[in-house]
Amino acid sequence: MKRRGPLRALTVAGAGALAIAAGISGCSFGAAGDPPASVPTPTVTVTTTATPAPAAPSPDDPIDAMTAWTACAVLGQAQYVNQTPGSELRPYDQTHPPTNNADGSWNVIVSMAPPPGVHEGYASIVALCDISGALGAPKLLRWTLKDI
Repeated sequence: MKRRGPLRALTVAGAGALAIAAGISGCSFGAAGDPPASVPTPTVTVTTTATPAPAAPSPDDPIDAMTAWTACAVLGQAQYVNQTPGSELRPYDQTHPPTNNADGSWNVIVSMAPPPGVHEGYASIVALCDISGALGAPKLLRWTLKDI
């Protein structure tokens, strides 16, 4: 009996691995990384739900809070800011929205900053407006400018 060393065992193991590799080399898996032909490719389906567009406002719709504020701001711009250099219209303040009166009209307060250092004793000018009507025909019921 011949004694086999570790090198002989590796050679036999290597020959076995070559035989296995040769045996499966006839199998076709396609290009490297491609799945076998028998594996189905998953299909991704995307479903979307259409959201209807909001209805366009009609000129006959009643005036809303933001439209009332904007109308009063335009009046304040024309009557004070445009005539007083250095003054500016302050933005809409959500913490003090217009008040909807029982008759459907709006009581609006728009704030304007006077020019710095020109007017002593007050920090703001406000336009006070009562506005009613529809989006297509707003009505300015009364207005005034006041320093506060």
